[in-house]
Amino acid sequence: MNHIALLQAKGATDVIVTNHDFTLTQVKFANSSILTAKTWDSNDLELFAVFGKKMSATTLQNPAAIPLAADAMASLAKHMPDNPMYDGIAKAPQTYAKVDGLYDPAIIDADVMDMVHEQLNLAQELLPGCQCAGVLELANGTEHIESSGGIDVQDKGTTIYFSMRVMKGDASGHMVTAGRSFKTDLAKATSFAADVARTAAALPVRKLKPGPYQTLLAPLPAANLLDHVGSATSMFHVESQMSHLGGKLGKQVASPIFTLSDCPHLSDGYHSTAVDEEGQATADKTLIENGVLKRYLHNTSTAKRNNGEPGNAGLIAPEP
Repeated sequence: MNHIALLQAKGATDVIVTNHDFTLTQVKFANSSILTAKTWDSNDLELFAVFGKKMSATTLQNPAAIPLAADAMASLAKHMPDNPMYDGIAKAPQTYAKVDGLYDPAIIDADVMDMVHEQLNLAQELLPGCQCAGVLELANGTEHIESSGGIDVQDKGTTIYFSMRVMKGDASGHMVTAGRSFKTDLAKATSFAADVARTAAALPVRKLKPGPYQTLLAPLPAANLLDHVGSATSMFHVESQMSHLGGKLGKQVASPIFTLSDCPHLSDGYHSTAVDEEGQATADKTLIENGVLKRYLHNTSTAKRNNGEPGNAGLIAPEP
């Protein structure tokens, strides 16, 4: 079935159809024992359609429901106000980079139970008598994006995500590692969590008075904070007044030693990709350089309105 033609027949002027076909295996563990092991096979179809300047989107798991969904999207659009800020989607042709390290066939046949047991045993070696909790997820699948703008691109990938918390008494340590291949070092996360738990257990408990303190951040909380900074460069968040970086392009917003880049071509990067949700080719982009805000992230619509460069973006909200 030509989903684009179906929506165009209902009056859609711009259409993007994205098919996600993937398998996810998840193992959860607590008290140093495996609790659950599950596998999901999912085939989702995302429909994004614009009727004039009225935007509509839905996600389906039943292909037989597509004609009904198209009718519903067209019907709802008739009762929606125009979005005056909408200004189109990405167009072909696009030149997509070859991003290495995003697919590892070994993940498909990996024994996730053995992988978890190996990390539980390692934690006991590093910190005898500890208790562990966490999750391991392995996934593989394909993504296919087609649009009325002539985009037709398909990619495949694998992911691995591991979260480990090691507890000893009232102390605990936690670390997460993620990637696209078996280059992802699960033992490094387990060792870090065990080291933090051991150190915390050896320190005396002190009650601190309210006030400013110098804090040394581990990679995980530092990454969470930096993710919020990256999201603040989204033009959607700027225009929605949800960003502290609005109106600060070209201005000093951080320490001169701080540089932040959006790198979708990073080999083995968990969210690395050659194509964004519009079908636009991605590129490495410096967001903040030596503390100076260099750019906002745009999709096609926000780029046209603000004389920016599209890419690395979502359909509604550009995100790093």
